[in-house]
Amino acid sequence: MLNIKHRNIVLVDLDNTVADFDRGMEIFLRKLHPDVQIIPACDRRTFWYQRDYPEKLHPLMQGIYNSHGFYADLLPIEGAIEAINEMSKDGIEVMLCSANLRDNPYCASEKHAWVGRYLGRDFVERLILSTDKTMVYGRVLIDDNPNLEGIIKPSWDRVIFDRPYNRETEGPRLTDWINWREVILPLMNA
Repeated sequence: MLNIKHRNIVLVDLDNTVADFDRGMEIFLRKLHPDVQIIPACDRRTFWYQRDYPEKLHPLMQGIYNSHGFYADLLPIEGAIEAINEMSKDGIEVMLCSANLRDNPYCASEKHAWVGRYLGRDFVERLILSTDKTMVYGRVLIDDNPNLEGIIKPSWDRVIFDRPYNRETEGPRLTDWINWREVILPLMNA
């Protein structure tokens, strides 16, 4: 059982916050469908990857991120692993909080494997899979989703992990993992 200090919890989303979902999609698209013109991550306009593409390609996109191996093969976002380890060393209780895709039978196990591979076994025990992050207790949530909604008022303050599709979302923003202390520590001490 984890010994958690209640006011010291930082929840960190995985996809496009720690694990590079966009880059994974680009790699899979180039390999499996070289004929599809890829929209670079810097030009993305919507949180839902496939919505940046014509509707006729949506089933193709869903097939990729619902396929075996997709989540296991994602690469870390630069600086994310180091920042999470630094937070832990600084006494912050880091919990990973990610959605589990219902249509992907591999998603949960691959996210567990990914966390074990890049962050170690201790963090596997700190992985929470939930489709409603408002139900998860914490002081801060770092997430790229510009439209986080749920059934209750969240306990956490949200920090937006900067992506092109969430630039219109107001609130504290983490533009680079190197600067995590400047953004997170003031919220932890508020």
